Amino acid sequence: MADAELCRAFDLTLAPAKDIINTKWDEYVRYQKDDLVDAGIIGYCSPEDTAKGYRGMVSIRGLQRLHNGAIWQTHTEIQQMKEDFVEALDQRDTKIALLEQRLNRLEN
Repeated sequence: MADAELCRAFDLTLAPAKDIINTKWDEYVRYQKDDLVDAGIIGYCSPEDTAKGYRGMVSIRGLQRLHNGAIWQTHTEIQQMKEDFVEALDQRDTKIALLEQRLNRLEN
């Protein structure tokens, strides 16, 4: 699961629509209320009770686990991007060095 998306689904599900500022990234959120219930973040609430304005209770422990997971997933993605960036720079530097060698051979 993409925990950051599940966090966003939590906001989109529980916050009043007027309190949400949508971004282009919202269209990529794959999760909804049922996913929050399945993950144990919120309790089930029947459609009839939802229509009356009720909602399932929030599991603070589940929400904390979700936040911790989102933080860790973000950390690992950043670390992977760093590794990928360093590798790309190394490949670029290698190509530049090879091109400089070829240029030197052509000039001499």
